[in-house]
Amino acid sequence: MNTYDVMPKFPTHWFKPMVDEWMARGSEVMDFHQKNPKGRFFPKDEKETFEKDFDWISAIIGFNKENLHIGVRNGISNGKARPHFESDEEFQQYVDLVKLGEGYCTFNLFVAYPGRIDPLHIDSSRSCAINFAVDVDHDKSYFRISESLGIEGFEELDLPEEWKYPKWRKYAHDDKKRGWFDESKVSEDKILKYDLKSPIIFHCKTPHGGANHNDKTRTIFSIGFRKPKQEIMKHLPKEWFEA
Repeated sequence: MNTYDVMPKFPTHWFKPMVDEWMARGSEVMDFHQKNPKGRFFPKDEKETFEKDFDWISAIIGFNKENLHIGVRNGISNGKARPHFESDEEFQQYVDLVKLGEGYCTFNLFVAYPGRIDPLHIDSSRSCAINFAVDVDHDKSYFRISESLGIEGFEELDLPEEWKYPKWRKYAHDDKKRGWFDESKVSEDKILKYDLKSPIIFHCKTPHGGANHNDKTRTIFSIGFRKPKQEIMKHLPKEWFEA
């Protein structure tokens, strides 16, 4: 099984309302993030301007000054997504995709600041994800992932305990790896790179990351599942993978 597969015809327009919300208020969110650079925080508790229009962006999680993770998990549960679909049939396809997560399907925007190189890592709570470009320089940035499944041959960086994923997430980690990997001990030819010109579905338990060698931010949308990639792919329309 490939560590990632390209989906040229994945319906990215289903998520346009969420993306539009981010693009309209992105600078405000980023400014707020820079003022609150540590840990998880909720704007509804700390910033009045978010309280008036809180339909799409449900939470903001700051990783560090080079990377921003924005949760946009509303839409399916509160019924606000339906008016943005042209038919009930199309909306049902969207619902069916979300339901593949069996109670766990997350919508997120990942914003990489200029020069950001995301260290190779495995995800703490996702087994697979679908990523697509929102605002990406395809010539100067890329997604990267190990060519082999799993984490065999990768050594965890010796990081402070507070930098690692919480111990209580034991279910989420292979061989108890909870941090980033030492790339100095990984051959460059073992890492695949893709410019994200088309959406992809990838294996989150394989070391992966991103790189932004550009002078502007790189924004991607990500749909995460706790079920493994091979299980999710069984239920996706074959035409999504056709060039």
